Amino acid sequence: MTNNARRLGLAAASLAVAFSPAVLVPTPVHASSRAASNLRASDADQVELPALPGRYEVGTLTRELTDHHRTDPFAPAPQDRSVMVQLWYPATAVDGSPPAPYMTPALAAFEENASGLPAGTLGAIGTHAHVDALPRRTFGGWPVVLFSPGSGSSRSLYTTMLEDLASQGFIIVAMDHPYDADAVEFPGGRLVLRDQPPDGPESNAVAVAVRAEDTSFVLSELPMLDGQLRGTMNLHRVGMFGHSMGGATTAAAMHTDPRLAAGVDLDGTLYGPVVDTGLSRPFLLMSSATHDRSDDGTWAEFWSHLSGWHRDLKLAGSGHLSYCDIAALVGPLHLTGMFPPEMVGTIDGDRAVQIEQTYLTAYFDRFLRHGSTPLLDSPDPDYPEVLFED
Repeated sequence: MTNNARRLGLAAASLAVAFSPAVLVPTPVHASSRAASNLRASDADQVELPALPGRYEVGTLTRELTDHHRTDPFAPAPQDRSVMVQLWYPATAVDGSPPAPYMTPALAAFEENASGLPAGTLGAIGTHAHVDALPRRTFGGWPVVLFSPGSGSSRSLYTTMLEDLASQGFIIVAMDHPYDADAVEFPGGRLVLRDQPPDGPESNAVAVAVRAEDTSFVLSELPMLDGQLRGTMNLHRVGMFGHSMGGATTAAAMHTDPRLAAGVDLDGTLYGPVVDTGLSRPFLLMSSATHDRSDDGTWAEFWSHLSGWHRDLKLAGSGHLSYCDIAALVGPLHLTGMFPPEMVGTIDGDRAVQIEQTYLTAYFDRFLRHGSTPLLDSPDPDYPEVLFED
């Protein structure tokens, strides 16, 4: 079993994919185009991501970070490795700051063309963050959470979870991994498209190792970040999570970088030495309904070597794509024909989002802010869909 979707993004929101547990393989774009043909651009006019339950307004900004000490192993010609990051953070006021687009313009156009969606569909999705809003400051700085998306996917596809954590009092740093994501838009509208070998254990392990290096580089750059966020981050309290290959990246990065205090893998098969060594720091596995340690040997092996706090939770009724915005958007965008239950599950999309937000917040609150919520200790009657795996 492999971990990735070799085009999981809304471009990959060509959005139609064939599925097996934690494995996504794209079908031809024309197949999804037929399904998308029933969507009118006006259908997206009223679509907004689920409301944020946190107490803070949210600001966001993007930066290109270039590692001048590392050659990009995937670029067609020798060049330094660059990574696009987007940060979400608690804001003190958003008046006068424009709403953040769901995707950057060139990326949205690429995804719409690849998926057969009407032009403007993705631009009409409403987010809750505001570009370059004035950050809220707190004594000691906000805890930081890094994020890595699924293979082939853009950070944009996870906006709901990322905005939510920021509204709860965390600074989120989401990475787009060039030549891995379907497309990454750099300043000036330059698009870097996917260019990696086909899925397989060896190629996936290489991709995860490069992503882990991206993670450590980005973390090292945060103290020098220019602009209004300087001094707002508590870099002694840093966690990380990811979906699919991003979950594998989280474990791999924790293996090589002790600055990461806690991690979460959302439904991603693992790769690299961490499978055999485990971790001594807190780690949460959270799976879809058809993926667990009984059918994923990497999870079983990794689990046996974990010496720090660890939990294995399963979201009943969920599919692999329940851990991204597709869960919340497939209904409002009338894309149910593209996504059978084995992909998005039978659980209501908004309910899946609510549960994921709640458990991620509880986890990072406990291990980055020393919170005392009992939610992670045993099943909760308010969340019967969350199963504790022994």
